[in-house]
Amino acid sequence: MDVTALAFVALMLLILVFFAWWGETHQPGLPG
Repeated sequence: MDVTALAFVALMLLILVFFAWWGETHQPGLPG
């Protein structure tokens, strides 16, 4: 697997986890 692709997937997962954590610990500021 390409290193760039691997880094991209890791970044996407990190962002997903961050927003999931943000939604549970902060007041929802995003639509939905």
